[in-house]
Amino acid sequence: DDLNCDGRKYTMFSQYAQSKLANIMFGKELAKREKNRSKDDPVKVFMVHPGLVRTDVVRNMPWYLKYPNMVFSVVLTTLQKTPEAGAYTSVYAAASELSCEESGLYFSNSTVTETNMHTKDEQKSKDLWDLSCKLVGLS
Repeated sequence: DDLNCDGRKYTMFSQYAQSKLANIMFGKELAKREKNRSKDDPVKVFMVHPGLVRTDVVRNMPWYLKYPNMVFSVVLTTLQKTPEAGAYTSVYAAASELSCEESGLYFSNSTVTETNMHTKDEQKSKDLWDLSCKLVGLS
């Protein structure tokens, strides 16, 4: 309801979580629309969480987050996947037998995973779709 944080304080991690929620909601809405658009050969849609992947995501973070990450990187690397390993879930979702059967699935670590209750609100997903269209100038 508040994409630009007009009514609440902006925090990096909160907005990151909001963006991931929006990705899932948008994907579910797209899957529904594609199923309705083409009964014979709809485009399949999947949402993917690759797991904790070691990337350079901290490069634009404030110093108080960036430097601790650098100090603890030895420990963090034992918990994180390489980018190549992180890509595996995307490849799995595209090539899995499940991807032939059902659209709108959410994969985490190469497993179909249930999403939280916020992603199941079909009206909010439609509203997000409509707002996205409005923001990019589509009818």
